[in-house]
Amino acid sequence: MWLSLTVTVDPASDKWERRRSARRTQPAPAVPSAPVSPSGPVRPVSLDRAFVLWMVIGVPAVVGLVGIVIIAAAFNLRAGYRGARVLLTLFALPSFFGLIGVVVAVLAGQAPVWVVLVVLPSCALVITASVLMWRLDVNEYFHAMRTRS
Repeated sequence: MWLSLTVTVDPASDKWERRRSARRTQPAPAVPSAPVSPSGPVRPVSLDRAFVLWMVIGVPAVVGLVGIVIIAAAFNLRAGYRGARVLLTLFALPSFFGLIGVVVAVLAGQAPVWVVLVVLPSCALVITASVLMWRLDVNEYFHAMRTRS
């Protein structure tokens, strides 16, 4: 014996449906657009800098799989794929926590000199590349690339 339950919802009484329909009637917010050339949107300088920094990070690490993934994601970032930006940000999170760990170790007097000379600049490089790829001009470039295709 099967019990069938059907629920009919009046759209006028559904709070969420009213909100969705009100939002659909509003005009889309104006998004500043990136400069456009005949071949497509002009790539911002901060995106080029982020690409170079990610290449500096990825090329020495190409021995491992992580370096290959970083290089591929950097090229996809430069092409305007938003998923590459998210992936590279996820790769940058351990560097942020590593930077905090190094600073705490230095303040506690437990960090050897090589840690400060190697880990600190590499963490700063990764964090700088991450900040550059989330700037407003890069967001405008990604939006222009998304609307272009």
